[in-house]
Amino acid sequence: MSNNQKQPSSAHTVYTKYGCMRDLNHDHHDQFLRIVCETLGLYPPVPFNHKATTLPDILPTGHHVNRDTKMLISFYSMGRLEEIWGEDCLQFKPERWISEQGQIVHRPSYQFAAFGAGPRSCIGKDIALIQMKMVATAMLWNYRMQLVDDHPISPRTS
Repeated sequence: MSNNQKQPSSAHTVYTKYGCMRDLNHDHHDQFLRIVCETLGLYPPVPFNHKATTLPDILPTGHHVNRDTKMLISFYSMGRLEEIWGEDCLQFKPERWISEQGQIVHRPSYQFAAFGAGPRSCIGKDIALIQMKMVATAMLWNYRMQLVDDHPISPRTS
């Protein structure tokens, strides 16, 4: 099933269950949060970052790192690691963000690093997620999207 095939069923659910956009409840916003997180995992806004050490250090893997060593972190690759996300790591599956109890799964920042990790992670993460959910909700509510046949879509980094 393609992402385009998922959109009409999501839209139908929204339109039949809610009279207007104001009536959307917490459960619906959780559905959009799962979609946003899955999108950010597969297509992070910053595909990679680099850091330099200020002092010699030892990584959790046991590797020694000298002072001023530059390390590249690929958030794009991290969102596609089979060891973390499973055999279906390349598939768009928002349901991977919901637990068996129906709750949102909160991933540690070393697994889901779209907003960075550690003490220097993005302080605007929560407001950014709220804004993305609201924009996605408004787009789904106000527009009908369809895939144009024979027109491949591929992401580009800036």
